[in-house]
Amino acid sequence: MTRVAVVAHPGDQASLAGFLRATETAAQSFGVTLAVVPDSPKASRIDSDSDAELLRAADEFARKASGGVIVFPGAYTIHLYFFQSLWLARRYRLPVIYPHDVYVTLTGGLLSYGVNTIDNVLRAASYVDRILRGEKASDLPVQAPIKFELAVNLRTAKTLGFTIPQSILVRADKVIE
Repeated sequence: MTRVAVVAHPGDQASLAGFLRATETAAQSFGVTLAVVPDSPKASRIDSDSDAELLRAADEFARKASGGVIVFPGAYTIHLYFFQSLWLARRYRLPVIYPHDVYVTLTGGLLSYGVNTIDNVLRAASYVDRILRGEKASDLPVQAPIKFELAVNLRTAKTLGFTIPQSILVRADKVIE
């Protein structure tokens, strides 16, 4: 893979900058060229003309070989674009990595790597308890996610004609066969 399209919501500037910086660093080390594809609120509406623009951009990207897609987490990518990106991945036979395992476990996406949301919710519950017992929220330290999960869908890999290396499969938290 020599090219990667990154799907991101431009309104999430703080998170976009952090994700993009880390992704650019990794891409450079592997000699991969990145193209950022903005996922705007307009593009996330079914009745939008931006759907046609999105399809044209996907056509242009998919015409060249050795491409893949990374879907960054964000409010819009989690909703409608979620279904569009799955459809585009299948139509153009592109490997796509998603930010949440639901893309892989429930809807047939190829790969996901991201925060374990159940662990985050359970950890947040202790903060709610502390606040209800009188602690000020502003006095509590910010917690970063500590548990991440990798999910792989082998059925989708087979459908797309991809072989997932054993080194990835042994690291995966979830493997859908």
